[in-house]
Amino acid sequence: MHRNSWRRYIVVLTGVSAVCAAFGEVGSGVGSLIASVAGVVVIRRSIRRWQPEDRIPWTAASIGTGLFGCGVALRGIGGDTTGIITTLADATEISAYLAIVVMVARLIRTRSHDRDPTNLLDAAIGVTGFCALAWAIIVVPYLTDPRVTSRERIIESVFLVTALILATTIARLAIGPGAKTPSYYLLATGAAGAVLLEIVISLQLGHAGAAASTNVVAVIFGGLSLICLAAGAMHPSMIELTKLADEPIAIMNPSRLALLLGALTAPGAILITHGRDADRLFTIPILGAWMAIGVMVVWRMSGLVRARERAGSIEFIISRTAAGLVAATERSDLEATAAGGVLQILEANKGNSVTVLDGLSLRRFDLQGGMSALVSTRTETIDLELAAAISGREPVHFFNMKLPDGSTAHSVLVVPLVSRDHRHGTLIVAEVSRLIPHQQRDAIINITADLALALETATIEEAMHRARSERRFRSLVENAAEVIMVVDDAQHITFVSPAVTSVLGYTEQDLLGTDFSDLVCSPYRAIVSDAMQPASRGTSEVELTHADGTTRWFDLIVGDLRSEPEIRGFVVTAREITERKVAALVLEGREARFRALVQNSADGIALVGENGIISWVTPTLVRMLGLSIGELEHRRVEDILVEDDREPYGDLERRARNSSGAPVTAEMRFLTSGGAPSIIELTLTDQRREPAVGAFVANFHDVTARKQLEEDLRHQALHDALTGLPNRTLFHDRVAQALRKRSEGDVALLLIDLDDFQTINDAVGHSVGDDILKVVARRVEQFLRDGDTVARLGGDEFVIVLEGSTDRDAAYTVGNRILEELAAAGSWTGIDINLGASVGIVFASDCDDATPEIMLRNADMALYAAKRNGKGCIATFTGDMHAHVAERLSLKADLEHAVALGQLELHYQPIVDLRDRSIRGFEALMRWNHPSRGMISPALFIPIAEETGAIVGMGRWLMDTAFAELKRWNAVRPGLRPLRMSVNLSPRQLEDPTVAADVLAAIERYGLEPKLVTIEITESSAIEKDTVRHDRINEIAALGVGIAADDFGSGYASYAALSHLPFTGVKIDRSLVNGLTGNSDNRTAAQVQAILSMAELTGLSVVAEGIETEEQFEKLRELGCLLGQGFLMYRPVPVAAATDLVTPPTVVSA
Repeated sequence: MHRNSWRRYIVVLTGVSAVCAAFGEVGSGVGSLIASVAGVVVIRRSIRRWQPEDRIPWTAASIGTGLFGCGVALRGIGGDTTGIITTLADATEISAYLAIVVMVARLIRTRSHDRDPTNLLDAAIGVTGFCALAWAIIVVPYLTDPRVTSRERIIESVFLVTALILATTIARLAIGPGAKTPSYYLLATGAAGAVLLEIVISLQLGHAGAAASTNVVAVIFGGLSLICLAAGAMHPSMIELTKLADEPIAIMNPSRLALLLGALTAPGAILITHGRDADRLFTIPILGAWMAIGVMVVWRMSGLVRARERAGSIEFIISRTAAGLVAATERSDLEATAAGGVLQILEANKGNSVTVLDGLSLRRFDLQGGMSALVSTRTETIDLELAAAISGREPVHFFNMKLPDGSTAHSVLVVPLVSRDHRHGTLIVAEVSRLIPHQQRDAIINITADLALALETATIEEAMHRARSERRFRSLVENAAEVIMVVDDAQHITFVSPAVTSVLGYTEQDLLGTDFSDLVCSPYRAIVSDAMQPASRGTSEVELTHADGTTRWFDLIVGDLRSEPEIRGFVVTAREITERKVAALVLEGREARFRALVQNSADGIALVGENGIISWVTPTLVRMLGLSIGELEHRRVEDILVEDDREPYGDLERRARNSSGAPVTAEMRFLTSGGAPSIIELTLTDQRREPAVGAFVANFHDVTARKQLEEDLRHQALHDALTGLPNRTLFHDRVAQALRKRSEGDVALLLIDLDDFQTINDAVGHSVGDDILKVVARRVEQFLRDGDTVARLGGDEFVIVLEGSTDRDAAYTVGNRILEELAAAGSWTGIDINLGASVGIVFASDCDDATPEIMLRNADMALYAAKRNGKGCIATFTGDMHAHVAERLSLKADLEHAVALGQLELHYQPIVDLRDRSIRGFEALMRWNHPSRGMISPALFIPIAEETGAIVGMGRWLMDTAFAELKRWNAVRPGLRPLRMSVNLSPRQLEDPTVAADVLAAIERYGLEPKLVTIEITESSAIEKDTVRHDRINEIAALGVGIAADDFGSGYASYAALSHLPFTGVKIDRSLVNGLTGNSDNRTAAQVQAILSMAELTGLSVVAEGIETEEQFEKLRELGCLLGQGFLMYRPVPVAAATDLVTPPTVVSA
């Protein structure tokens, strides 16, 4: 049978019925008989074809179809309406109706195993309302018609009652649960057609007599009923109609509410319509129906209230169970809590149970929530369907199922305990007497989810606790000072703790698998053998052999743990007691050694009695203070203290008395034979209760030199190292203080810059230039008043802050006198030099928001104006001195097109091997050849590029150009050491999220090995606590390129940067290299040496930059620096010159 045969059947049978109806009443009867016979045949064939789970509804449908056809045939044969054949036809048709009722009732039963009072009540309310209408419209007119005989009334009443029963079952099926498939709608249409057939016939009989019944009614409703019943059986979805509906009872939705209201108001409307003239035959049944509907509606509403109460009770049980699961800690408690909640939801019917299946064991909980004895079972003893549900991951509902413990339940809900993809068993809920309602199933599933989560949490906590315990004991063993070994029955070592290396000199691998007795010196092997007896645990003192061949004394503790699965051997704990064994021999030597240490310690020691009198001193203290033993002993400590420190000493002694033997420390000044007091770090320890001491132990540590050094360092931090003047930091502080006191007068700031000092430096050398700066500093200082400050900002820039200046002419006077003084001196440090200066002056009152930074910026603008005015003059800041901003804007606009117009070019400065001056690589340096301004210094345009972000695109161009040249150079040098290329990344580039991708793209574009590329990053970029920049540096390092810290040693946090960023090299700042020249102090050389040593220890490469003299070159070689760059070897050169430099044989081959 084809899946779409039902469509063709409907079309063919409808056509046949229509044709037959054209031949009158006889034809209609023939058509109905054909439809009946065809319906019986196709229904029986459909039952065999589709094999439904329950065949009774379809068998009843085929019987009803056949009986209906037989009734039509008999009615056609009988002819009249009173004969025996007609009566037989009526009985046959009534039987057909009853068969269809059986069909619908059986469908209701198979689709809902349990009683469904809610849906049944809703259907009854609707049908009762329909009956009231039928009584008023059909029955009463029919019963009161004088033309209708008593026999006809009885027969038609039976037909009508049967039709109403069928209507009731259809209504119950319609509003009940179950699949609404095409087969369902065809069957419902067929059954409804039978009901409509009888209703229409009754209407015709009640209003027009029996003669009004026409064959049209039979064709339309009777034929429709037969055709649809058969087509419903033919449709493939017929097998779904007899399956149990696993869905909740419908809630009171608007449709059902409308049905109830319509049924409740229908009888009233009928009574109102007919008024008071209606007789009892009409009125009493309508009133009865109305009362019945009212009772059923009240019953339905009370059911809704009870359902709400049940829902609230279930919510309370779920909440209480969840709280219990949170409080429980053991798995058994968790399972018992969940099972108790489930059983409460099931309303504790006798025989209900909850079973937790975990692996091959199950635990069954009864009504009281108690757990039965543990029962073991195997999967094959479980029903196959139940076993499949247990192994699944979704809840499954069964009916009349055998449980794993052998019992049978009417309704079984199997819910897997799954949380975070981890399975913790299965919960099997058994209801012995009824189906588990959908609402209760949802609640049980919720509790099961909570139980699974609680089991998951308990499992995780148990694993974490076990892991913590294991880590704790492993840490104890691995960090124990004693040697811990596990020895098996054959006396082979199966485990040894790491302490064996520090205690006995062996590695763990040296001893694993060896005979333990080989460690024991022969005189003690018998003792050890006796100790390793069953259940023994004793202590023995034995000698063990050290890896160096010597013997050591050990306290040996042996424990028999062979029964422990994790150990399976003897646990031997060896604690070294060599010192204790030789203590008697060592004691005298130790005392002598201690005495010598005390006598010759770098710190002085004295014993101070209860009364503060010194009773004993060491020679060191005598030398430290320059006083004799007689001048120290038997004197009070206060007598040798500076008078101001005597009271603090009393406080120190009181602290020592209350410190319970803990040392207390304070710095104090002691008198010396030389007159100048020494600063002593005095530590006082209360040892009065120590029998061997019986006094305060005073430890004297001379910190005079350290204090002087600290003072020097503080001075250096705030003063210029060359001139001794305040530096920028101190200057900012002085300006800030002056601005806070502006109420006393205006604040003037004079910025002084020596004109063309770089030219003088180049002519006479840096050493002479430094001497000139010192002289300038002294001459400027002579013009200051008390409270004024002069500072050196760096290079040849000095700045003066004049406080309380109410007369602007005073500031101009100071500036002019400085210019005159500098211009008048023709000889500087023995050399005739014409020295001039320019001065920029700014007053706080001329600044919109006077701060040290703003005043210095505005003074710099004024200084720039003085330089533009021909130098050697003074300029005062005014609001229109922002012309330089326009200049920067112009450069900024030109810079946007510099790359596209090809104005940028690269110069390459070689990096050479200081051992043989061979070229090892290049640093690519950007130059801007402006069409109108000429070559612009990088110091001018790089900050602008940083500010505008153009540096990102310029950086890509630089890498592309430099890497292309590197590939070309290495390609023409086969057999020679590959050259490396260093490129600089600015802070702004490090903020670009694509910088690492840009570096990788350039490397891959030219097929370079990443190790041939070094990315140089300035110290300031690296040390800033900027997570984004650090992430970019880590991304670049991951490409395999080198990362070098540029200008290393110039800042305060260079070493800190190396500790947390992936640097592979450093470039020593030129300021340190310059410090290696002439008579510079050895601290610079020591710093360079420290950098080289640090680099060697950490595997970093080092390049010294700014090498300009042979002296610097040789000094760096002596210190061990291998690579360098500077004007001494090579200046930055264009690409053509660089190509000539790397052409063989200039470069030494590898």
